[in-house]
Amino acid sequence: MTRAYFKSDFFALVVLGLFPLIAYVEPLLEHRLLGPGDGVALHLPMRTEAFAAYRDLSIPFLNTREFLGTPLLAAYRGGVLYPLMILLAPFEAFSAFQALVLISISLAGVLTFLYLKRLGAGAHGAFVGALCFAYGPYLLGHFEDTATLVAAPMLPLVLLAAESHMNRASA
Repeated sequence: MTRAYFKSDFFALVVLGLFPLIAYVEPLLEHRLLGPGDGVALHLPMRTEAFAAYRDLSIPFLNTREFLGTPLLAAYRGGVLYPLMILLAPFEAFSAFQALVLISISLAGVLTFLYLKRLGAGAHGAFVGALCFAYGPYLLGHFEDTATLVAAPMLPLVLLAAESHMNRASA
């Protein structure tokens, strides 16, 4: 079963993709960290170590500088195996961290929209559902826990994969 996408779907996807950039333009222009609190004390230093390891073309197993050598590969807060970490590693750590947060929120909205469309929702309903998930009280309430923000796109992605598998109608 293929689903036709319309101009309103494309517009909704563009808005959902660009909305974090618009919503967080003030902290971005003032060079404030997205994800204050734990982001400053815990998440940014761990991810900085992971970015540095990738820039040095080494596998980030161990962290020798931050938090008494907390292992990077075993700790979920460093997120070393997350694909965006590898893609953003060439950039300066602060900018890469900011981009990681923005891209993750954008992906959460876009993937939720696509999942709701797959379930049969109209463009307006899927748009509202995506806004409620990506910019709702749960994710914004956990804004300083960047590990939660970065993991948020995985939920609709896994649901899309499961729905696709179930629609295959074969053993």
